[in-house]
Amino acid sequence: MAKEALGGYMKNNDAGIRINVDFIPDTVRDNLAAATLECFKAFLQIPGNAEWLDTHSRERKQKMNHNMNHKT
Repeated sequence: MAKEALGGYMKNNDAGIRINVDFIPDTVRDNLAAATLECFKAFLQIPGNAEWLDTHSRERKQKMNHNMNHKT
């Protein structure tokens, strides 16, 4: 059962925390997206991080495919 928090801005349920982006002003959302992209670019510049991310992504996809193929 979902629990309402902050007047409907966020919901906490079994799938995790969900944020209703309809309440986020366009300028705030754009600034957040730009800052996130800059942080991601900086992360990739650190030696070994791109390889780590590739490995992690590949393993996650394999796990997801395995789980989807073995549903009961």
